[in-house]
Amino acid sequence: MSPDAVATAAGVEALARWLFEERAGPTAGVVHPTACVGRDDGRLLTLEIKDGAPQSAHDTFALHLQRARADVIVTTGAILRNEPGVTYGLEESPFAAGLRAHRRSRGQTTPPRLVVLSASGDIARDHPAWTHPHAEVWGRVAVDGVSHRAFDGTAAEAVATLKSEGLVVVEAGPSVTRPLYAARVIDTLYLSTVETDVAPSLLGGVALDAGRIPVWMRPAAPEPRRVATSDANWFFARHDRR
Repeated sequence: MSPDAVATAAGVEALARWLFEERAGPTAGVVHPTACVGRDDGRLLTLEIKDGAPQSAHDTFALHLQRARADVIVTTGAILRNEPGVTYGLEESPFAAGLRAHRRSRGQTTPPRLVVLSASGDIARDHPAWTHPHAEVWGRVAVDGVSHRAFDGTAAEAVATLKSEGLVVVEAGPSVTRPLYAARVIDTLYLSTVETDVAPSLLGGVALDAGRIPVWMRPAAPEPRRVATSDANWFFARHDRR
């Protein structure tokens, strides 16, 4: 099923059901969408979002779907530094019309909070993420002109604080997400896995605690959904806390 025709809430829900065996999706808890490269030894390595990385419209949809559902998006200063063009609104998404309709159908009428965890505050003031209407930095050091909350805790503590607001979507690198899995903070994993030769420069760290899907999570379907592109095979799966 192609994401090209996703222009309505019903179309979004149909594609989400096809990819991840779900309908409306979660409305609370902690969600982690991530794209990984599968290795022969079973480990999952983070796929870096850089020029030359394998591309998949379905993977882009999977990420933007979670942003459209979020009440809070949690990311990090490292992500913003590594991705100087990243934004978190739906306006730039190729699926914007359908995702906006999907969000409205869930009763969400305002944009999510964007919480950026940063100990150093070393993030460009002109980064496009700051155009988000509810962007804020949590850390010891403020970013000039950006809402700031003094915070000296862990990512798990930040997520625990935010869970009361609804659905928390975590977009962060493995140094942040692995401890979340170790602490069993994640409720749902949306996993995109690509099987192809990938340059070492496009590989990040081991994505999950121990490099594998935790035993305390169960797949929503017996097998992942396979989608072939011109240069790779992609697999999509949802895993939920048991």
